[in-house]
Order: sequence, then structure tokens, then C-alpha cells
Amino acid sequence: MYYMVGIRQEEKQLYSGKLLAMPFCALLYCHRSIHLRHIQIIWLPDALSEHGRNGQFVRRSYAHAAIMAIYRILYTFGEENAKYRVAVLDLGVKKNILRNFDDRDVYAKVYPAKTSYAEMEKDFKPTGYFISNGPGDPSAMPYAIDTVKEILANDKPMFGICLGHQLLALANDIPTRKMFNGHRGLNHPVKNIIINHCEVTSQNHGFGVVPEAVKASDKVEITHVNLNDQSIEGIRVKNKKAFSVQYHPESSPGPHDSRYLFDDFIKLMQ
Repeated sequence: MYYMVGIRQEEKQLYSGKLLAMPFCALLYCHRSIHLRHIQIIWLPDALSEHGRNGQFVRRSYAHAAIMAIYRILYTFGEENAKYRVAVLDLGVKKNILRNFDDRDVYAKVYPAKTSYAEMEKDFKPTGYFISNGPGDPSAMPYAIDTVKEILANDKPMFGICLGHQLLALANDIPTRKMFNGHRGLNHPVKNIIINHCEVTSQNHGFGVVPEAVKASDKVEITHVNLNDQSIEGIRVKNKKAFSVQYHPESSPGPHDSRYLFDDFIKLMQ
């Protein structure tokens, strides 16, 4: 099977060939020496083409480049006879999110980032939709914003994490912006203002929704706020079965204070 992996930019793709795309994506997203704003080294240990054979390094530097991998592969996670079926729009989904779904009797099917709502609905007939985490500037992903809008228009249950949170905001005409100081690591205090409950969270993002725009919106309501800087950590769409959070409730090392959000999503699908 042929895959295409490269740097998302206007000029041309950096690389194409026979490539194990998913391990490569994981390397790009998780390797701490690779930054979204300035990519320095990309290692292709699994590449089968002449560019990456024998674990050679490909060195490139592109400022303000968003990483995009396009691969012709769909995969599932969980038991096929599970009670719920969730279509996952993969913008960089973490495996532990899929594990959390599996623990709650969910059969998930993971789709590439540019898959449309109509394609997922026809192929899988899901009970609900999940918009995943991932790197990059959400405003540079109109295809994903359009998909989120279609899911909302069809009143389907939807849950977004991190990048998915920002895309849900953009789909409701709420802008995002680059943060002066991003949120990284553990121990970020967040308050759920709906149930008056505080939780310790794990975070990793450099973009956020514009607080003033959220507060002025008649389409969404705020559910969570960051207690350090009052940034918006969660929203839900009025009169829709859709909500999102900026942080990572699935974080494997912990803290696990926010795992209830997966249960909230299950309740929307019941």
C-alpha cells in the first residue's frame, strides 16, 4: 500500500513513497525535539523508500508548518458487538482515548482527518462522533471545521478533546488564537462550573479559544475554566448533544480526575 507523508505547506509535499505512516505520525507528534513552529529533524526509521532506508535522517526546517499525514487506512478499536459505535476523526488521536472508549463498551472506527461526515455516516452508522486531539493551528483546518458543522447540523452526539475542542468552537463562529504561554504538563487546576467541581488536569496545547468570544456567543456555554489564567477549558453547544474540553482526560500517567467526561459522552448516546 502506498502512503503519503509530508509537511503541510503551499509549495509541495516534502516526501512521498512507501511508508509506514502511523509509526511515523506517532514519532512526529510525540518526539520532544520536533516542534510545530520549527521542525528540525524528522527520522524515518520505518521508511521503505531510498530517502529513509537504514534509519537515515531527513533534515528540513519550515517555520509555521503544520504536520499532516494522509494515509489510506481505516482501523477499529474495541469489540465489534459493543453497545455503542463511535466514529473518530483522527487529527492525532491518542491510543488511551480509544482504550477509555473500549472500557465503556464502545466500538470505535478511526478515520483520516479529511473524511467527511457523509462518508463516516454511510460507512459506519455511528452512535456518536469523537473529534480528536492533535497538533497545529485549528483555523488552518477548514475541512475538519466543515465536518464538525455537519455533525452539529445532524444533531449527533459529539465529544472533542484539545484540538477537537478548538474545532468545535470554530464551528460555532468562535475564533481561536495562539496563546502567549501555552499549557504544558501536569497539575493544571480546572473548575467545572456546572457542578462546582475542581479537577487536576494534564494539558499540552499552544492555541486556545478566545474567551471574550465564548462569553459573547449565544450558541455555546462555558463548562470549564482554568483557575490559573481563567482561559476557557470546556464548552457545550446549546440545544445540541455536543461538548468539548481543552485538556486531556485520558492522560495515562494521571491525573484521572476528568475521566467522568467519557461517561458523560456515553450518556449522550443512550
